[in-house]
Amino acid sequence: MSAVAALPPVLLVPGLWMPRQGMLWMQLDLARRGHRGRSFAYRSRSAPLEENARALAAAIRHCAVQGPVDLVCHSYGGLVLLGALAQQPGLPLGRAVLLGSPVLGSAAARALGLRRCGHWLLGASAPIWNAPLRLQIPSGAQIAAIAGVRAWGLGRLVARLRGPSDGVVRVAETQLPGLCDHLQLRCSHTGLLFSGQVARQTAHFLQHGCFLH
Repeated sequence: MSAVAALPPVLLVPGLWMPRQGMLWMQLDLARRGHRGRSFAYRSRSAPLEENARALAAAIRHCAVQGPVDLVCHSYGGLVLLGALAQQPGLPLGRAVLLGSPVLGSAAARALGLRRCGHWLLGASAPIWNAPLRLQIPSGAQIAAIAGVRAWGLGRLVARLRGPSDGVVRVAETQLPGLCDHLQLRCSHTGLLFSGQVARQTAHFLQHGCFLH
């Protein structure tokens, strides 16, 4: 069996408001690099984080027929993954990359929740932004993060984002203690999903456990 064929399957988790098709470009780019992927659909607005975490845990177990499963999570999807790992510590996780995930909270989401219709837009995720997030990386888990530093995004319309950001999430909000690696790339929040450089770095971490610095 070749090294490419031996690569674990990859489950791609979209962010808030995003259908599974939003991960298609990343899925195709990773496929060109030898990673067999499929996207995970969940009710980001209409179901609470705990329910979506249970659904993701079930999807990981379903995919783990021949061994651990790698994950690539965009934005809110990273919170769903960490929630799943907290609920079920024995999940067969290989390596994971979080793309622009506000794992330490989101100033933009907090500000949006204070605006007219903002609570409705955030849906069932609204309550988690009003208190400090208590997400943790389990001991031994191989999880890394890529943060964008091109500040083009709707977050700038609702909040003053201090420091480098991708226009929605600040770099500081992605730096959860316990990450194996952290990388900043010149991408916007949505642009993280369409960048060849992000895909190359993601594939490198999934294969080697580190980014190309």
